[in-house]
Amino acid sequence: MRPLTCVAKLTGGRFFDASNAKALTRAIQESLAVPYEVQDFAGEVVARGTTGQAAASVPEGVYTIVVRAAGTPITVRDVRVAPVASLRSC
Repeated sequence: MRPLTCVAKLTGGRFFDASNAKALTRAIQESLAVPYEVQDFAGEVVARGTTGQAAASVPEGVYTIVVRAAGTPITVRDVRVAPVASLRSC
């Protein structure tokens, strides 16, 4: 095991090997991505995802988004999801 890989594992981090520009771009994108979950009015998780990836698909409604970044989770309440048709008419 490479020394930096070992350090990342022991500290709960991640190691990205970037030997060229494309790998470096991918490593930066992966390192900045954080998991999130979408909760309904009852606090039930209805979708999960990772920032920078495909969008979560949920029906019209009001949700709470919890971003699980390092440290304390970031909670955003009262996120309103409108039907796609109404967004196209703007």
